[in-house]
Amino acid sequence: MLSRITCKMPSSAMEPTIKKGDWVASDTKYYFSNKPERFEVAVFWAPDVEREILDIARAKVGDEASIDEILSCASEIMRSRNQTIRPHLLYIKRIVGLPGEEIRFTETDIEINGEKAKIPRDLRKAYSKFPKPKGYRFGGENTRITEDAVFVVSDNLGKGVDSRHVGPVPVGNLFARVGI
Repeated sequence: MLSRITCKMPSSAMEPTIKKGDWVASDTKYYFSNKPERFEVAVFWAPDVEREILDIARAKVGDEASIDEILSCASEIMRSRNQTIRPHLLYIKRIVGLPGEEIRFTETDIEINGEKAKIPRDLRKAYSKFPKPKGYRFGGENTRITEDAVFVVSDNLGKGVDSRHVGPVPVGNLFARVGI
């Protein structure tokens, strides 16, 4: 069984750690025998993102709309949010919140269970300022992560869609651990 895969990073969401166009190696067996750890980089599926956008589009165009009308509306919603969401693809993000924790972002810190998180030295510059914490759908106020999920963020905090926008990611959606 294949346990290592490589793929090309399609966006700048993980810069400066992983640059757009960099080849990324990951271990697909890692999460079968290991629990997710804070600040590791993971590859995961995000089908809930697609479901959320399609639900909004369905509500907007009505129950009698064709699939083409729904998909067209969904594309408009993504463009209006300035997002490129491709939920059928894999995402690469950094795990910052673990199952059962409470997470909150301020303009300068990540708080875990009410305490300032100890950010590794190599990430301190990237994680020194969080854009518009009040605009987050999740994490702007205290967000409780369920026992079966993790909270992921982009290293390039102003780019990409992550848990601050779509919520925690189920642990079962973790596909591989990136070896940086």
